[in-house]
Amino acid sequence: MNKKNPFEKITDTDNPYATYHDPLLDITHKVLKTYEHREIEYKNPYALWFVDSKSPLPFGEWGSRDAIAQRIIEGCNLVSACDDWKKTYGN
Repeated sequence: MNKKNPFEKITDTDNPYATYHDPLLDITHKVLKTYEHREIEYKNPYALWFVDSKSPLPFGEWGSRDAIAQRIIEGCNLVSACDDWKKTYGN
């Protein structure tokens, strides 16, 4: 039986499931949705999250896009997250 994905419903930028920051590129990612349950996502190196991202370029504005989850997890620092996110993905 498939487990329910607790982050499948899209949320808005003001209330993301989690916020990550890439210190090297100075990019902030707000996670608004995941497409797969973490147990499935963990096995897929190309699993996607729907995020709002902001960087100093081009104009420091937020932009929505799909991003590879593994790149965010491995290359960014977790800044903040809801309790369910912390339980699922860790601190």
